[in-house]
Amino acid sequence: MPLIAVTTKEEQYDRLCKEADELLKLHDPCKFIDGQCIYSREQGIKDMHCCGPNCRWLGTGGCETSNLACKTGFGCDALYRNYDLAVEIQKIRSKAWKLGIKAIHIFQSREEIINDI
Repeated sequence: MPLIAVTTKEEQYDRLCKEADELLKLHDPCKFIDGQCIYSREQGIKDMHCCGPNCRWLGTGGCETSNLACKTGFGCDALYRNYDLAVEIQKIRSKAWKLGIKAIHIFQSREEIINDI
């Protein structure tokens, strides 16, 4: 999906998050069930998942904030099991880097990230 002409960093950031959300919805790599991702279930780990054991934004259906670093799989093995998804996620990451958005904002809210970019 090409970047559309937007004027503010908030709009650019939100557009990339929307692209990531659409990919995650289409491919469902985390396969959350009762707040637990596929990795945790496969490993038999009750209190840990790729999102981190204390992520304040993780709900029973997955991420509940617009955190691009998290949505593009920083540290998550599940995203790379599907080659097509991994390629598309990498495209989003590349766009983010070009806009000056780095993958250092793990576990932060959208507002915290926008204030930092």
